[in-house]
Amino acid sequence: MEKTEVIQKKDQEKEKIVDGALATTMLQSEQIALTNKKSKDFFTSISKSQDFQKMLSKVLESTGGLGIDLMNNVFVDILEKLGLFEKMSKTLYWSTWLWLRTFFRIAWKGRVYGDMFPEYGSGIFVGNHVSHLDPFMLSQAIHKRVIWMSKEENFQTPIVRSIFKNFGAFPLKRGTHDEVAWATAKEVLKTDNWLGMFPEGTRSFDGTLGEFHTGPIRMAIEARVPIVPVVSAGLEKILPKGGLFIKLGVPVSIMVGSPIYYEEYYDTELTYALLEELADKLKAVMTDMLDKLHAIHHLRDGSSLHETEKQLSIGYPRAKE
Repeated sequence: MEKTEVIQKKDQEKEKIVDGALATTMLQSEQIALTNKKSKDFFTSISKSQDFQKMLSKVLESTGGLGIDLMNNVFVDILEKLGLFEKMSKTLYWSTWLWLRTFFRIAWKGRVYGDMFPEYGSGIFVGNHVSHLDPFMLSQAIHKRVIWMSKEENFQTPIVRSIFKNFGAFPLKRGTHDEVAWATAKEVLKTDNWLGMFPEGTRSFDGTLGEFHTGPIRMAIEARVPIVPVVSAGLEKILPKGGLFIKLGVPVSIMVGSPIYYEEYYDTELTYALLEELADKLKAVMTDMLDKLHAIHHLRDGSSLHETEKQLSIGYPRAKE
């Protein structure tokens, strides 16, 4: 009887020890989860703040970013004086394009859907804006060199400004009528290159389309070129607004729309009301494209092209008579 009581007592002590250990483990897990949540909330709030880019600039400056920019500026200056910068920029663009296109298909199971893309001439390539990677990922979807108009702040960030400059991108002062950027954009459209613009003017946190600005419409009419809309699904998960790290293995889909021509407005007075109406129509087109792309994106298994969709091809669709 005594032995039984001793055994029971030992079992009870063991249960207390186990229960205590479990309670301690659960408490530690809750504390870790709470700490992780606080850290995540902290970094999210910082990355979404207006001071994030300034903070990033300071970090890059302190880690040698200014030195890299200085060397790049000297290199670019020499090439410009020798008349070789444009050739270097074009070579850099297409070699990077080839690498990105390959990596896009392997690392993110990337697929491009669409109909026909103009084979000749220039135009404006407009896309939805969800990630820092948009200019690079959207550009690799077509066989044309795209020169992107980008916010001025990107040219104030060390290293980033060198990358943008080497690829031919140019700055835009947002919130003002930037005559220099406008003139540069028109010069781009006089070449065989395409001008890249984001009608929303900023990135979206949730992937939905925001309000469209009228700039791309006015530019298309004044320069007498078409607009080709492009939308993406999945890019917002790779490097979203406020994100710090690139995620691999996330399926990405891109859809390139048919050219939109504005010949009927070439000799029309461009009132703000008219431009706003045309911008709303462009948004409606891209919203419809985005809905269709999301349907395909959610259905595809990431390993093969959806049977009901056409791959993007090069051709020149007839403009409206």
